[in-house]
Amino acid sequence: MATRNQQGKQEREESTNMALNEADDQETVAVPDDHHAHRRTSSTSTSTSSLAKPDAEHLGEAALPVKCTIHFNRLLTPFNKWEAYPVFTARLQGVEEYFKDPNPPASDPTPPSKPSKAKHVFERLFRCHKPSTHPLATLPPLLVQHTNPKPVQIQQLFSHTPQGAVGRAAVRKAHRALFGHGLFGRFKRKTVVRLSSGDEFCEVLQHHGGEIKTFEAEEQSTKDRRKHYASRRSQEFTFTLLGPSKPGHRAILHFSPASTPIQGLASKHAIHSKCAPFVVYSGTFRLEERSGQVWVVMDNDSGTYAPRVDRGELDRLKSLMEWNFKGMKCETREFVPPGMDGEDQEGQAKGNDKNDGPESQGQVKESNRV
Repeated sequence: MATRNQQGKQEREESTNMALNEADDQETVAVPDDHHAHRRTSSTSTSTSSLAKPDAEHLGEAALPVKCTIHFNRLLTPFNKWEAYPVFTARLQGVEEYFKDPNPPASDPTPPSKPSKAKHVFERLFRCHKPSTHPLATLPPLLVQHTNPKPVQIQQLFSHTPQGAVGRAAVRKAHRALFGHGLFGRFKRKTVVRLSSGDEFCEVLQHHGGEIKTFEAEEQSTKDRRKHYASRRSQEFTFTLLGPSKPGHRAILHFSPASTPIQGLASKHAIHSKCAPFVVYSGTFRLEERSGQVWVVMDNDSGTYAPRVDRGELDRLKSLMEWNFKGMKCETREFVPPGMDGEDQEGQAKGNDKNDGPESQGQVKESNRV
């Protein structure tokens, strides 16, 4: 009788261990394979790749389809080969995990000081101040990029002066004109698509102005050579990644074509973010064809926010895109402004001395290649 009880107890323990092993196996496939490669590294390593690993228990095996809204603007039709100028808004998942701050700052116990009544009224008049807290204040601490303190025009735009308030109001009006619904929801065409793979993402871009063409070597400008553009590529897009507005909401990725000077003015990072004091990340990207395969090449070329790369941001961005768009072939590169391709690594990490938009000239260092 005792031996039967012992055998039954052993069988129950074996079944429990098998269930626990199955649960562990399900957790290990919760994120892409490249994250398991990071997990095999030593826990004491401080490399940028080790900083890019998310928490597997909060992410599923694959992201849900990404909702992408395309707004077609007719105001820029003469400057876009007589076609409506498209701007894109994609809602991504997993930003809270991929861009989680490993060393969040300590909370300040002192309450913020109240602005003067005159400034408060003036800011509210130009819709440049909201009494409520910033949306990211209620979310877990994220790695964010603040505005570039060096360019004079950026300082003036984000300054607490009447000129700055008027400039921010104009930029936010431009954002509403590009990404809004038009007059009473009319006179503006938009398309909503659901993207679940990298191939679908590239097909949508190629269908709406991102066709891959052959550029001869003599046709490439100095900027093209310094950015190491491929001979077969698409035009360049400007992108800005914003954090979720509320817990449980998705992050927002705004991007738009920026291949001509007029398009470059309409695709500024400040317009994408509505003059937000900080964003999750920003830069430019393009499509490149290599051996019959289409790659998404992204960099940190942004003069408004001067994105950093010393905390593994490019690796995090690459992992975020590949997790949201299954099968995407993504490569991230570090943008080096002119005069900083030597040994000035500190300024390079902070992204100083940059001109806003993809029209700025500089050199790109390869950061992550699959």
